Amino acid sequence: MCVEKTPWEQVTDFHGHSCPGVALGFRVAQIASRELGLRPSPEAQVLVKAETASCALDAFQVLNHATMGKRTLKLQEHGKHVYHFQYSGTEEIIRIAIRSSVIQKMTEPQENLSPRQKQNKSLELLQLILSLSEEDFCTVKRLPGSLSETATSLVWTVCSRCQEPVKSEFTREEGSEILCLECQS
Repeated sequence: MCVEKTPWEQVTDFHGHSCPGVALGFRVAQIASRELGLRPSPEAQVLVKAETASCALDAFQVLNHATMGKRTLKLQEHGKHVYHFQYSGTEEIIRIAIRSSVIQKMTEPQENLSPRQKQNKSLELLQLILSLSEEDFCTVKRLPGSLSETATSLVWTVCSRCQEPVKSEFTREEGSEILCLECQS
């Protein structure tokens, strides 16, 4: 007999363990799915833009089927737990921002705690994230706009110094050379 895993089990299996960061992503992914509503067409995909790299991104890959490989998950590092969701082909973005009180709890110092105390604190935080009222957890806004990939270049060039292929948007001209980020002086 095959038992289907719950969404939480699917996310933690994919991520490798349960932690406050993946709980945060799980919660955001669920809110986003609810706010996006029904898929407007069979071809529509969920587009996600995250403003920080964190464990939360793994939940979006599992629950929202957004991946960097498919170019439906984009990371634009701004150091903020803010996430944007949209169905492709639509002109409305769902913006979810985690409240500062949640981030403060997640970043409380733990260096003077024993391993057992750290584990207990992590479990308490995980439970808090999953049980907070939505109003205490985040803000949700609907914005006009598009997360489509039209602004991202798919044109590749070769760096003049290292001779490695690089997306043109990540190059800079220095004199007569076209340089990748690593070779720029």
